[in-house]
Amino acid sequence: MLASGPGNPEFRRSLATSSQRIADMLALTGKPREAAESQRRAVLIFEELSAADPQNAALRRDLFIGYIKQGDRLMATGGQAEALGFYRRAQAISAALSAADPLNGRARRELAVSHDKVGNALAANGATAEALAGYRQALAIREALSAADPTNAEARRDLSISHDKIGEMLARGSDIAGALAAFRRALAIDEALSAADPTNGQTLTDRSSSHEKIGDLLVKVGNPGAALDEQRRALALREQVAAADPANIDARRDVATSYAKLGEVNARLAQLREARASYQKSLEALDDLSRRGAAGATDARSADEIRRELAKLGH
Repeated sequence: MLASGPGNPEFRRSLATSSQRIADMLALTGKPREAAESQRRAVLIFEELSAADPQNAALRRDLFIGYIKQGDRLMATGGQAEALGFYRRAQAISAALSAADPLNGRARRELAVSHDKVGNALAANGATAEALAGYRQALAIREALSAADPTNAEARRDLSISHDKIGEMLARGSDIAGALAAFRRALAIDEALSAADPTNGQTLTDRSSSHEKIGDLLVKVGNPGAALDEQRRALALREQVAAADPANIDARRDVATSYAKLGEVNARLAQLREARASYQKSLEALDDLSRRGAAGATDARSADEIRRELAKLGH
């Protein structure tokens, strides 16, 4: 029987895993700083365990996951530069694990994830070309994994994510046609996955995001009528997710975003009554986040911007 206690490696590993799970829950309930601190405690233990047994692939993978999650927590608090460092450490681990076992699909998938995460931090820091290169590396891995197992829903969703991220970078670089094509490829995958699993909240959220991004680009190319349809589809999906999971703060924030998007497009179409109504519903959703103690600085800025847009529209 293994000895238990603070100095036992299995005990320490369980403690780190618990801290990581607590961090996940804190993040889901709108407490990003507390989540980052709980994740930091987990990472310190994972580093200690991996350093004591550097050939242990399971411990290396624990550390990979810990670094990815710490990067995510830092991104949520505005620490993009620090997050990039954690993502790069995770990338080095995943590259080594994948190289050591090239036929291991999970290791290859996690290497693609690390390319994505590094790309996210680079994009947040304005390094669009470098982020796009990383996203394309992830896409190449995912295309191979999906081709090898075309019925694997996880691999298909990963492929959708890659198209989505590439679309975002192409849109940033003013390649609107390329971005629209990428977002539509992502949406086609999302719709197929949703048809196979209609109540899956993540797939519904993915579809809503694709509709929103397509709508944004349609406004840019001068087609606000079609954009309005896309934003309405996004809102309907997000309200479905929020109704199914009332405690999900991200889902409620997504609803607020969709109403704001509808306000923008309706205003562009000179449908002022509809624009005011949509903006007001967005404010109500943001106020709900505040009452729940889950509103952050970005939410406050969004609310201020909506109030300014309402003031422009008059009564």
